[in-house]
Order: sequence, then structure tokens, then C-alpha cells
Amino acid sequence: MRTQTATRRQVHAEEPLAKPHRKRKNKDARIWLRQNGYNDVADMIDVVMQRWEAEGKSTRRNWWDTLSGGVDGRPYTIDGQEFPLVVSGSSPQESER
Repeated sequence: MRTQTATRRQVHAEEPLAKPHRKRKNKDARIWLRQNGYNDVADMIDVVMQRWEAEGKSTRRNWWDTLSGGVDGRPYTIDGQEFPLVVSGSSPQESER
């Protein structure tokens, strides 16, 4: 019995502890916005993020959620800046769902 356990341990020791993750494509909303003609919206995001950085904030935001709008399709206002709704059938997040 002891050898069997030792053999099992050796077999398990050779197996990787975690499955390797596939490297995801860059999903940065600003890159997608610029590639799809929404340079003005990407610039708005940059301004807000630069303001946060200058203030020493480590705020993070899911810009895809912001650009999809709020209740009843209303645009979100982030840090005093109203962000328009970006409607497109080819955003990277939609293709993964």
C-alpha cells in the first residue's frame, strides 16, 4: 500500500498544478474605440483617467459598462463628464457572451 501511495504522489507531482490560461486579446475599451472611429470618446476616457492619476486615485472602471448606459438607456456621468452611449454589434465583450 505504501508504494502505491508513493507512486500516486509521483504521478500527481508531474502534473501541472493549474491549467495554463490562454492569453486574452487586449480588451482595452479605448483601443477598440479608436479602431472603430470613436476617438472623441476614447479621449474623454483618457482625460478622466489622467485626472484620477494626477489626484493620486487608484480608481478602476469597466468602461464597457459605462459606454453601454444606465437605467432606461441614460448615459452615465463619471467625474462630472457625461459619456455617450456607444452602440455597436461588434464590441469584444458582446462576442464573448
